[in-house]
Amino acid sequence: MKEELDQHFMKDKDAINLIVKSLNLSKSDNVLEIGAGNGALTKELIGKCNLTIIEKDKEMTNLKALNCKIVYGDGVRYLKKNKRFNKITGNIPYSISEPLFNVLLKTNFGLAVFTVGIKFAKKLTNVIDSKLSIIAPLFFNIKIIKTLPKSSFHPEPKTESAIILIKPKKRLKKHDKILKDFFLQTDKLAKNALRESLTKLGYTKRESRSIIEKNKLNLSKNTKNISLEDAKKIKEIIYSF
Repeated sequence: MKEELDQHFMKDKDAINLIVKSLNLSKSDNVLEIGAGNGALTKELIGKCNLTIIEKDKEMTNLKALNCKIVYGDGVRYLKKNKRFNKITGNIPYSISEPLFNVLLKTNFGLAVFTVGIKFAKKLTNVIDSKLSIIAPLFFNIKIIKTLPKSSFHPEPKTESAIILIKPKKRLKKHDKILKDFFLQTDKLAKNALRESLTKLGYTKRESRSIIEKNKLNLSKNTKNISLEDAKKIKEIIYSF
């Protein structure tokens, strides 16, 4: 086990079977498993789909005996460059949960089933107030399908985990789409991104600047780095018109 890789291998067979069932696999599915680890989930996926697995730990040589495509490397970076998968799964290390989610925002896929830390799952499903709880519903339908105790893994993590199911939303209302477009402009200054969003609602550039100044928003950062408080204010502004 490598502590720096945040490795916690799933040993709960019922949880593994639930993940496989929730993926609703067919032979034509192109599936990516991120963080294959010791191959416990991988073995149940083989033969049910076109499977590619990615594992960061090159010492997991046991994976080479499995009948699927194996890539050793960073799962988040790999998905960012390889977007041909219609289904994605994996027991996701807590440390890469949010970076992976940010890549999913710009990835075209049909279904994802992940095991993540319970706190992260609650942020995605609006149980815990966070920027994620504002952003996630604009892109996806997400639900927790099972909470897992620490004993489901070896070695045991510090907290409980959850299996979550993610389906991209296909249709959005106008204001949802505008707010979604705002958050997709991750590397643009937030004030410029919001000005564009307000323009889509029919405001002139001058009116947009006035709205931003009136609400005393701190938008000198890139969109991805704004505070939770400012994210809430921006949502309120867009939905009020």
